[in-house]
Amino acid sequence: MRPLLLFCAVLALPMPAAAARPMTIQDLLGAVRVADPQISPDGKLVAFVRTTTDVASGKRNADIWVVSADGSGAARLLVGGEKTENTPRWAPDGRLAFISNRDGEMQIYVADADGRNVKQVTNIVAGVQPPMVISPDSAAIARSASSPPNRWGLSSGATTGVLRAARRAPRATRSSRP
Repeated sequence: MRPLLLFCAVLALPMPAAAARPMTIQDLLGAVRVADPQISPDGKLVAFVRTTTDVASGKRNADIWVVSADGSGAARLLVGGEKTENTPRWAPDGRLAFISNRDGEMQIYVADADGRNVKQVTNIVAGVQPPMVISPDSAAIARSASSPPNRWGLSSGATTGVLRAARRAPRATRSSRP
């Protein structure tokens, strides 16, 4: 808990002003946002979502960054790119699950602790969204997903399912609707 408090305290420190002028809406829109800190199982790292916005286009991009929990190193990009990556969750076995739209709809992916070996583990037509929770044995992920519209164009609501993933080599699976 102490590393998380330290992380939040550092984010709350006042930053020097770039210019002696009032903040504008453009400044607010272009501000980097940091959210969803998650402490690794060994307590050494904190993964978090860093979101940037291109003010001219309005396009946002969220990536997953990591920083030492003791503050000994600079934050670094762990999983990122042109698409959105968010909702980082450490598995007890040290892998990191996250939600991304890198292949279309938002799906769950799993990466090694160093951000490598990214594997898609869901392939749900309407995509998934938070919340996402990993089981204590790292064998299952509970997630929420919207049901696709029925033949009348009405959604039957959200469903919660459990995904069984291989420990070392997660493979893409299809989720069946109840």
